[in-house]
Amino acid sequence: MNEAIAAYFGGEKSGALVLAIAGAVMLITAIVLFPAKFELRAFAITAGVWSLLQLGIGIGLFMKTDSQVAALLAAERSVMVATEVPRMEKVQRNFVIIEVVWVVMIIGGALIGWRMKENVTASGIALAFVINAGVLLAFDVVAERRGATYLAQLK
Repeated sequence: MNEAIAAYFGGEKSGALVLAIAGAVMLITAIVLFPAKFELRAFAITAGVWSLLQLGIGIGLFMKTDSQVAALLAAERSVMVATEVPRMEKVQRNFVIIEVVWVVMIIGGALIGWRMKENVTASGIALAFVINAGVLLAFDVVAERRGATYLAQLK
């Protein structure tokens, strides 16, 4: 069981670091694209807000993982499994919901960005949604797959 915990949460910690780095890169991109002369200010502001979300999620996951692993390893196995299985089942259900949200945002953003390309504000906001929802979709698909393996090992 210790190997399953180490594999799942090691992946979560690595994924969190990747997400935080993606957020940092997007924040830098937003800063570079902010000057109005590029007509990308709406895109830059939206991307900047999303980047802060990604940074927050990534840093938060990275910071909490070690203490979460320590608590799981310290718990009696039967108690740990009894609490961890329902938690992971809920996490897995939530992944499906949030992935649908990301896909809708990607499709909607792409359509708005394309149909309203003459409107720099609307298309900029929409396209920033596409990029950032795509990053989060990729993060969550990988996390869901890792979670399914971990949940199977718990059961």
